Amino acid sequence: MTSDMRGPGTTRPANGKRGALSFACIAAIASLASGCVIEWPLDPEPVPPGVPVPPPPPEGDTRVVWELIGDGGQSCFASTDDAAPFAVCAETFNDGDPVYGFLRVDTSYEVRDLDFYDLCGGDMEFFDFGPYGLEFYWYPNASSGERCPLNLSVFSYDDVGRDFLLEVGFGDQPPPQKGAYWELFHSEGSCVGEPDSAELSCNAEVRPGDVVTGLAFFEAGTDIRGLGLRDTCGGELLDVFTDHRGVLEFVWQVPMTRGCELALMVVDEGGQASEHSVRVPMAEFVAPSVGPWVEWDLRGSGVRCSAVAAADGSIACDESFVAGRSTELYVQVHDEDAQVKSLELVNDCDGGWLRGISEVDSGEYEFEWIPPSEARAECALRLRLENHDGTVLELPVGVSVALPGSGEPELDWDIDDAQAGSAIGFSASIDWNGPSGDYIVVSSCGGEMSLTPGARELQGVWATPQTSGTCELSMFLFGADGRTHVRPVEMQLE
Repeated sequence: MTSDMRGPGTTRPANGKRGALSFACIAAIASLASGCVIEWPLDPEPVPPGVPVPPPPPEGDTRVVWELIGDGGQSCFASTDDAAPFAVCAETFNDGDPVYGFLRVDTSYEVRDLDFYDLCGGDMEFFDFGPYGLEFYWYPNASSGERCPLNLSVFSYDDVGRDFLLEVGFGDQPPPQKGAYWELFHSEGSCVGEPDSAELSCNAEVRPGDVVTGLAFFEAGTDIRGLGLRDTCGGELLDVFTDHRGVLEFVWQVPMTRGCELALMVVDEGGQASEHSVRVPMAEFVAPSVGPWVEWDLRGSGVRCSAVAAADGSIACDESFVAGRSTELYVQVHDEDAQVKSLELVNDCDGGWLRGISEVDSGEYEFEWIPPSEARAECALRLRLENHDGTVLELPVGVSVALPGSGEPELDWDIDDAQAGSAIGFSASIDWNGPSGDYIVVSSCGGEMSLTPGARELQGVWATPQTSGTCELSMFLFGADGRTHVRPVEMQLE
């Protein structure tokens, strides 16, 4: 995934002259997602007829040198690169003081454009810029004790973007914690989070059902082998990009629920896995315009399914519940017009039974569902609502039932040996032998990956490293039973 994180207010010099400063680029950065984009060259010369178009430059290394000087005499000199794209200023700056800054970009490829902004809503004034350097005054919007990251995105002509961050502190504060930094952009606004944040800070809540573009960065130097992402509420990851060094970009389909956490899963060089979670502030679900609607929440054997059903459609759980294992089921009926007279939950799964039905609160019911003792590829639980006018509304939730597995998932890789410095497609099929879990794909030799993850199937494109030799791809499988399994495949880069 080559995610362009530039905000809607981005501008480029419009006068067609190299090195000329655009007045729009000097304008203040007014929001988290806004920035100043410098594209180089501005107007490339057309290729004459009959002259072959040269291929894009090959991939290579990127290094960004940072220099900041505060009005109070503070200074910060730092360097970031592909292996360590995040740095922290050792010295803190005075809050309210402007900061002079200079950036230099060293690359082995041609730069198409740059995107530079802060994540605190500060203002920028640019004095000089080019494809490989920036000179600016920064007027940060940060108070004493706060930290503010500066973000530089470097784009090559193959549309691959690399993000580099420098975190700047203000006033007296403790040293930064290692962990996950978050950026989310959604239809209503944006969110940010730091390693010690239990919940994202948003200028607007995320709407259920929205599609969110996000970035997670893990500060740990070069000791990372792989990154992965999961949510706790049944959403869908539509696209994932990771550089296997600390950066993970993603597109996330938010589920129709009210509470959710995102968790960044990290595997270090020693093969140890850790998880770094943050709550996502969610707006309330907007009820259908006509008739009652229902919230479902099913939990059992490490599997959870949460969804919303209304009269205009049915829903289905993506995960399989374990045959014969007790599953808790919560149903919240929203009936603002008091149309519902009675309700009944029906088991349409050809086996199994319901028990322990109780109303725990007004309109909220708790059930225990024992799934059939045999596997069911497709069946349903159906809520039958009878209204006072005699009409009946049926709201089903589709479920499936799997036999208890051996606990040892099986993995089938589909990948061939490849050239170093090339892009190859691959896939993997996962048989969890029970309820599905989460997974991370890691590489022993680096390279960038764009992934389309599914619960039981993975599609991906791997931009292999430039160095030839033996390389091992591994999938870390985190089962619903809490155990971790590793399934490697060895391949040769020629």
